Amino acid sequence: MKFEVSLVLPCIILLLGMTIFPFFFCVYISLTNWTPPSPAGFVGVLNYVAALSDPVFYGNILRTLTFTGVGVATETVLGIGLATLLNRQFRGRAIVRSIFILPLAITPVVVGELWRILFHYDFGWINYFLRTVGVPPVVWLGSAQHALASCILVDIWQWTPFMTLVALAGLQSVPAEPIEAARIDGASDFAIFFRVTLPLMQNVVFVGLMFRVVDSLKAFDIIFALTGGGPGNSSQTLNLATYLQAFFYFRFYDSATYAIVLYLIVLIFTMIFVRAMRRMGIE
Repeated sequence: MKFEVSLVLPCIILLLGMTIFPFFFCVYISLTNWTPPSPAGFVGVLNYVAALSDPVFYGNILRTLTFTGVGVATETVLGIGLATLLNRQFRGRAIVRSIFILPLAITPVVVGELWRILFHYDFGWINYFLRTVGVPPVVWLGSAQHALASCILVDIWQWTPFMTLVALAGLQSVPAEPIEAARIDGASDFAIFFRVTLPLMQNVVFVGLMFRVVDSLKAFDIIFALTGGGPGNSSQTLNLATYLQAFFYFRFYDSATYAIVLYLIVLIFTMIFVRAMRRMGIE
């Protein structure tokens, strides 16, 4: 018994040092007015009251939910559609699949820098293409109207291959017998997909959807590399605001408050997904 405890003890210490202690330290900072190098003074829940009365804070939450909802929904629909195409037999299928997942191999910061060049108003390829077809160029990253949409577009480009792989795994796990039985009964391909194939692969897709929602709520790299949250606050999400409050404005108490609120949002979504998975019979 002592030997087993000695084996587990390093993992417990690592867990306490890397996760549990930082979390409670963050909770403590959110209850103070700590601004280095000044000492921390306890203020209770005043930081949370101030955040909940700040329209900018609600704007950050709304942009976070918009970024997650629009991005993940689009990635899921495109992923299922592309997986259906890639699941068919054709020459060079393995090569196409390999090329298709390349965006997943690129670091999000690098993705942001690459797309920032593509979005450049004067020299970017996207506006160059628009000019060649007679469409006026667009200020993609420098306008409050398009900044968040541009960030969502880049997120979709990078993470649609992930949902495609998940959906492809679900498609390949679907047994052939129900599909063949539906064809014998005269069902169309459209009806087979939506009434037979999709319900049978929904568990796999749902798990991938859960991972993408949780990950997208915490998105930082792409938005920071593309716009830095600007212009103004037009593309600033809650996670990015947490970083800016700490390392640009040195308001560590506001940063900790935002981090705890973001944690609660992610926790709520995770609990919703876990409960839904139990109802669907996913263990």
